[in-house]
Order: sequence, then structure tokens, then C-alpha cells
Amino acid sequence: MNNDPITLGKVKKGKTGKPILVLFIFVITGSIVLFLPNILAYFGDYSIIDLIKNGQIIDFFQNHDKYFEESSSNTTPEVNLSENILINSKSNIVYNNVTLSNFDLRSNKITYTITVPTETNLDELNYYLVLNKDSIEIATIKLEGNIKDTKEVSFKFIKELDSTLGINGTLKEIKESDYPQVTLSSDEFGIASLLCKYENEEYDYTFSSNKLTSIRETVNVTDAKDTDSYRDKYNNYNTLKENILSLNGSASIVENNTGFVFLSIVNLNNTDVSSLNLSNYYPLNTNPSKISFEMRSKGYDCK
Repeated sequence: MNNDPITLGKVKKGKTGKPILVLFIFVITGSIVLFLPNILAYFGDYSIIDLIKNGQIIDFFQNHDKYFEESSSNTTPEVNLSENILINSKSNIVYNNVTLSNFDLRSNKITYTITVPTETNLDELNYYLVLNKDSIEIATIKLEGNIKDTKEVSFKFIKELDSTLGINGTLKEIKESDYPQVTLSSDEFGIASLLCKYENEEYDYTFSSNKLTSIRETVNVTDAKDTDSYRDKYNNYNTLKENILSLNGSASIVENNTGFVFLSIVNLNNTDVSSLNLSNYYPLNTNPSKISFEMRSKGYDCK
């Protein structure tokens, strides 16, 4: 009987690359599965497909420390000093007892809630919500109004956003001395103008030697007649007309087939507009830098 060993086959030595690749894919997949609840909780407004397409998943793993530094708790509001906070529906930005929350960021607008512990007149404060992405400023939004508790705000962007992912926000005070300087082209007599438009509203500010001298407001309302909304707007502008006339200004309201047109012209040399309590009616000698910055921060396109 032959006791020699019988060779059934030979096992070739394989390359180690494929097992390592399989192990690498397994580790990455496991990490994503493990951290997926955290990722989706942080970027709760977006689908996993959107996050992959925009590179947010990769950034989360490469720079995960910054995400957890900005949001260490789901219940404690994030206190903003100088850092940026990622904007989503769960974000809370707090500055000097003013809280912004319930964010809804779209390509053409942002809505949010302002909450204050006691009645606060934001018109007396220079508080701004500054939105930015990759250190590039997208929009600066002025907080306005006398708020007793909460206020819902909607701000329409002058230019639509390419993407709503990865946008940060900070709430801070911007003093008038920090406003960017604006230089207007003037004629031979030193007269210049700044035209600010938003939807159906238009403000034409006239300056002499860079000091505001007059304001012209035009509003074209095209709401359907015989509705509560139309009547309310008509009555409000009619009251404004009477107030301006009582201050020696010029104002009119004329109905037409589609609604009405409100027009006011105020010569600030003869009219003190402070009693109107309207933030878009600036006093005599206001500089163009202040008007341009603040009107833009309210959503107006100023040129």
C-alpha cells in the first residue's frame, strides 16, 4: 500500500489588500451606523442623501469636535458669544436675554421666533442675526419691534441661497460706528439719492452733502378688495396719510382697479417724523451708511 501523501490542490498566497479593504469598509459602515442617530439629530432638517451630497457627513467625522462643542445638550439653550451656531429647527441662540429659536431656513427666506423674558423694545437696540457659511456673510437681519413675550419673524432674502446646509448664525450687537461706509454719487449741487425696494414698497431717500433731507414712500397694494386684509391695510395707510398731513408733509391714497396706491413726500427740513414711530422714516441729517445698512438688514434692496 502506497502511504505517500496525496496532493489535492494548492492554496495560492493572496494579496492582503482585499481583506484590509473589507475591514476598512466594515469599520466605516459601522461608524456611520453607530453615529447615525447623532448625525440625524444634529442635522434633523435634512435627509441623509442631502448630507452625503453636500459633504456634511465627511465633515462631521473629520471635525466632529466642533459640532459637539456647539451643541452639548438638547435641552440647554446655546449661549452665543462670538462663535457661530449651526442653524436648524433645534437651534437656540441667546444674547442678553433675547432668544432666537424655531428656525425654518429655506432657499428664499428664514423664519424664527424671538422670545424675551420682559417687554423689550428692539428698535432701541442694534441687535442683528448674522448668517454666514464658510466664513462668508450671507445676510444680516435686524431685530425689530416692541416685544412683550414672543414674536414670529419672516425674512426674505434678496438673493436665493444655493443651499441651506451648513449655514451658521450669530446674534450680536452692531453699533452704528461699525456700519460699512456708503458713498453715494451726487450731482453738481451735492444732491444724491438712495432707493430701497421690498416687494410692493419703495423708499426714495434724498441727501444733500450726505445728510438726509427728504423721504418719498410709495406703496402699491394689490390685495383683493372687500376683504379684511385689504380694508385693514387701507385704513392703516389712510391713518398714516392723515398723520403726515398733520405734520405739514404731503400724502395721498388713491384706489384703482387692482387696489390702492399710497404716496407720501416728507421734507425733513419742515417736518419732524419722530412722532410717527416708523423706523423707515429717518430724521433730518441721517447719513446714508446708516440707512443703507439698516434697510438692507430689513430685507430691502438698496441702490
